Amino acid sequence: EFFERTYTWKISFDTPVLTKESKPAKVAQNLPKLENGGQLTFGDGEWKLAHVVAYEVRQFDEIVTKVLVSEKPINMAKLKASLAKDGTDNGIFELQPNITLDIDDNDSLNRVSIWVDGASVSSNADLDGDVVINDGRVRGTAKLSEPGTVSDKTYNFNVSFDLEVMRLPREKR
Repeated sequence: EFFERTYTWKISFDTPVLTKESKPAKVAQNLPKLENGGQLTFGDGEWKLAHVVAYEVRQFDEIVTKVLVSEKPINMAKLKASLAKDGTDNGIFELQPNITLDIDDNDSLNRVSIWVDGASVSSNADLDGDVVINDGRVRGTAKLSEPGTVSDKTYNFNVSFDLEVMRLPREKR
């Protein structure tokens, strides 16, 4: 009863109980596998990026998933050593055409870093894509919603990925 009126209702549900520590379930089942790789254009050049690696890093007090898409394979031993040392990828810098995507724990694309032809671009503007991280896999697509410009050169990219995420060593989590 409320203000001299009686209200009744009937509710039924079948759902897991969420707590403060719970994260919503992400469903990425029975989907066709995406191709790993993509294209990068910068000025008059175009690069095929055929190598993809996904890994966790520590950024301040959060763990972020990175997807690195590159023209040539990266030095995995160097990446693993950097992650084991301090939980970051600061120990590896690829001097080859590559795109690094930062994905937060809500599966949102937060930042893109591009290195190509001696130029470095880092931005969170005009980034478009869909990503799901589920059961240790990251799956998605990313592109710029409109081409960017740096040093009077236009750049753009379009990538897709579907692979396992390399977890941070337990002591760095």
